[in-house]
Amino acid sequence: IYLKYLSASARHLGDWWVEDRLSFAEVTIGAGRILAIMRSMRNLFRPQHLRADKTAIFASVPGDTHVIGIQMAADLMREDGWRIDLSTGLDHDTLVATIAASNCSVVGLSVAGEHSIDALSRLVIALHVACPQIPIIVSGAEVEALRPIIELIGVDAIASNIDEAKIQMT
Repeated sequence: IYLKYLSASARHLGDWWVEDRLSFAEVTIGAGRILAIMRSMRNLFRPQHLRADKTAIFASVPGDTHVIGIQMAADLMREDGWRIDLSTGLDHDTLVATIAASNCSVVGLSVAGEHSIDALSRLVIALHVACPQIPIIVSGAEVEALRPIIELIGVDAIASNIDEAKIQMT
């Protein structure tokens, strides 16, 4: 349901927003409904056991308001036994401090599009300085189109889908 229907619905909302077929209110209502469905299914993603060595922070790039994809990824990784702390809506300094103070073994960053590249660049540099031992994986709906730019930023891995993310995080 997550990967086939809800993610496709979110993509349609985004496409229709760009094509000016939906108003801001309609997109907000649609995204809210998708998130409500996800919340109602969250109990299905409880792992049998959490492993202490499988900890991660998933975060959206500061200034980015797209959270459906990162929430889906967090739920799917939790199903595999990962302890995922989800950090969305944080400003740059707060996010860097949160990650630096954590004991996570990996950071997963969500980039929604080209408009997020500057914030992603600043964030990756700050994380390399504050916590150089923590690998950084970047994913998101537009990651393949942005791959050449993201590779220049100096992340440890880029995942274009949940299966790649699972392999790279492990």
